[in-house]
Amino acid sequence: MKIGVDCNPLFDEKKGIGWYLFYILEKFSFLSRETDQFHLFWSSFRKDTPEIPSLLLNRRRVVMQRLLPFPRTLGLLFSRVFPYFPGCLLPPLDLVHFPNYTAFPVKKAKVVITVHDLVFKLFPETVDLKVKLVLNTFLKRSIKLADRIITVSKSTAKDLLYFFPEAEGKIKTIYQGVDRKIFRPMFTEEEDLYSMLGTTEFILSLSTLEPRKNIHTLLKAYIILLREKGPKVPDLVLIGSKGWKIEGFFKEYENLPEELKRKIKFPGYLPREMLPKIYSACRVFAFPSLYEGFGLPVLEAMACGAPVIASKASSIPEVGGNAVIYVDPSNPEELAKSINNVLDSNSLREELKTKSLKRAEIFSWEKTAQETFELYKEALGKG
Repeated sequence: MKIGVDCNPLFDEKKGIGWYLFYILEKFSFLSRETDQFHLFWSSFRKDTPEIPSLLLNRRRVVMQRLLPFPRTLGLLFSRVFPYFPGCLLPPLDLVHFPNYTAFPVKKAKVVITVHDLVFKLFPETVDLKVKLVLNTFLKRSIKLADRIITVSKSTAKDLLYFFPEAEGKIKTIYQGVDRKIFRPMFTEEEDLYSMLGTTEFILSLSTLEPRKNIHTLLKAYIILLREKGPKVPDLVLIGSKGWKIEGFFKEYENLPEELKRKIKFPGYLPREMLPKIYSACRVFAFPSLYEGFGLPVLEAMACGAPVIASKASSIPEVGGNAVIYVDPSNPEELAKSINNVLDSNSLREELKTKSLKRAEIFSWEKTAQETFELYKEALGKG
């Protein structure tokens, strides 16, 4: 097979979609045949190249191409006027996978897209205007172009069919995975934790700091805890880079008394090799997101044996199963009570840790890649 893959998500700080693509490409190096060829392309002003897994480069025939010297969105716009541009710049391919929602036509090639969530439809007020514009303009057309559509949860599949019934018959749900060589229980010396976070006893949350992740509710819950239990409550660590429309949250934070502000830490974006140490050391991992297509941080935290409290919204219960305490994401009092229950009970914390590790075993990137590669073969009539 000659397989094309849009690799734009592999630039810069990889987040959910970037890691999703990185890992399936890495696992393809074992699943595919030596005769299979991968054509990896991207569109960007930038002169550098995306981070391609070295295993794929070393084990399989790989061709890399900067398709266009300007952003991918411009290529999508051109394809509405000139149907086979920029697809005509690609060599003959059997199948092309667009892992980030939107696609353009590629002559004679089967098209696969991955749809990660429908947050731009369900919670449009939490989504960057540019992202909303791109998805509202191009997703419907991409669904029509697609021969197969991957969703990363059944929740996303349900949402997709609600807003785009034309996707009927094309959808396959393939869950994401976790790298258990990296995300596993780890012990870290207190001085190392302190150098990373400025604290050793902490409640953890990890996400891009943006409205959809609902960190303002977590902040309210934390303030409730502090008022009820005093300064002995562990610090709150919010890991993640600043996202869109976060100014209101930081304005709320800046208005807190200094003694409260000192207990809230913002380490920013951290390299993934640091995360297992932090997940493993936290007293509780809190993830009150309003909506997730999958909820990768929940799975990573479980794989490290963290006790998890999370929103009962969207796909998160599919990931967490019976290993997670679920809360109403709009209710800071409920979130505060659940965190307090875990902090106060060693037995509950140990029970959640055991359940987390067992639940995480269900998910693997090998399984994600295997099911994705089988879908390619089905789309080509080789399944």
